[in-house]
Amino acid sequence: MRDCGSIKYIECHGNPYEMGYQYGMQAKQEIAKMFKSDSYKWILSKSAKAKTYVRKLEDNIAKLLPELHEELKGIADGSGQDSYAIMLLNHYPLPDDTHGRCTPIGLVSRDEGVLISKNNDGNPGDKEKHPFVIRRSVPDKGFGLPMIQVTYAGWLSGLDAMNTAGLANVHASVGSVFPRNPCDIDIGLVAYHAMRRSENAKDFKAVLWSFPLSGKGFNILIGDASGWASVIEAAVPLLLERDCNKKFLYATNHYTVECIRNSDGRTPKGKEISTYRLGYLKWVEETNPPENMKDLKNLLSSHDPWAPCGHGGPRIMETLWSIIFNSNTKSVFLADNTPCTNKYARYDLKTADKTRPPA
Repeated sequence: MRDCGSIKYIECHGNPYEMGYQYGMQAKQEIAKMFKSDSYKWILSKSAKAKTYVRKLEDNIAKLLPELHEELKGIADGSGQDSYAIMLLNHYPLPDDTHGRCTPIGLVSRDEGVLISKNNDGNPGDKEKHPFVIRRSVPDKGFGLPMIQVTYAGWLSGLDAMNTAGLANVHASVGSVFPRNPCDIDIGLVAYHAMRRSENAKDFKAVLWSFPLSGKGFNILIGDASGWASVIEAAVPLLLERDCNKKFLYATNHYTVECIRNSDGRTPKGKEISTYRLGYLKWVEETNPPENMKDLKNLLSSHDPWAPCGHGGPRIMETLWSIIFNSNTKSVFLADNTPCTNKYARYDLKTADKTRPPA
């Protein structure tokens, strides 16, 4: 295994259950840490009381997405965790964030194709409590496309992922005020199924729109090897699309489409940082938008006021990792912690070899 700094790299091959089992085995310690964190420690003590709910949820997944159901079972068996606990880990809608977090940025470059990127932010110390993994999974024939994803240990979320067709996406937490059926499937799991079965953004959207969704609301930036890029404002269960095929795309932690502008569930104070960061990106778009990979890395590393690279302070959050997906080369560039101080390591979907690009 080739890690990226503090982020463990794992590989999984085979049918859905086998890939899940290998995932659980390799991330066993990290998954155990997830269940010890303040966000999820309630699950192990209360999963037995939630059996009626989880059984209904599990039946729904088994009926609608049987391959995903098998993979979740594999994670539970491989990690030694209760299957109900793994189901809740992948479904429980955490309280909406009160501060800004991740920053998705997309670029349709003339020379380098579609670049989909993100700085993932969190509270200081979050990564130790909620470990991430970079996971390359190669299913047997008939079970969909191989992909690379960066995700919390134990999650099957298809957000922050790219498959071998060059379809990629990143997301930012927002929230949603709309009622959701808790027994519907979490949007992250549906996105995982979509990434397995979609060769382009059109297919991905068709899958996402075809399911009744539960879970947290997000801004999702998608792009594919054909040159398509857009932002999905997912105020779950409502999905709206904006900025189709713009050259430079971005999102922060609130919705901007007029009809759902106030559907995030955050207070005006809770949206301040997200609003400031959005304003900064609009200023970049109007004055000096990025043109290529080098420009994009510079933007992700920028320390201008309210720029994407977070180091705490007034921003509150700090950048835990930074990622760039190149849809043309099917390559992933991942920097541990802040990209201003850490080089991007390269992972290629077909070979999974990790190299460092020239400085």
